[in-house]
Amino acid sequence: PDRRRASRYVVGGGGGLLMPAGTVDLDLDRFDDLVSHAEAHARVGGRGAARATLESALALVRGQVLEDEPYASWALPLRDRYAEREVAVRLAAADHALGGGDPAVALTHARTVLAGDPAREAAHRVTMLACYRLGRQDEALRTYERCRQALAAELGVDPLPETVGLHAAILRRDDAILHAPPPPSA
Repeated sequence: PDRRRASRYVVGGGGGLLMPAGTVDLDLDRFDDLVSHAEAHARVGGRGAARATLESALALVRGQVLEDEPYASWALPLRDRYAEREVAVRLAAADHALGGGDPAVALTHARTVLAGDPAREAAHRVTMLACYRLGRQDEALRTYERCRQALAAELGVDPLPETVGLHAAILRRDDAILHAPPPPSA
């Protein structure tokens, strides 16, 4: 109702409406800020703070970006970029959970990633390691087989050496992987 006040937030022109930067609070901006803070915590060795901050960022995710605009071509690059960022953040949170002795949380994140991308090898590695640390060696071995099949079917490639090495360690029941840092998810 107060047009003067409204003009600070919404400006017309050029056939559309604009909202000046800094006048609105966007989940995407908060997500990016939280991810940046988590990366800063991780650089100085604050794994617990990094994990908590990543979990806060993931709590903001409620579906695809601009999912109410499914056919808007202008939204596709932003949607794709944030879908990939969400995967990266989930895998980073899973790594921090594994490093913090919480394989169940790591497993949840990895399974969420795999539900959207069955050929995401890093998520298979997290799943394998989390299952093994939870005492479920058979499930860890089945995960390797699903990974191998998905990579062959979708990409025509074999698993990376770190995935094969993790599989071999699980087969040997190598207890060193129970407490070792997780293999990189990148």
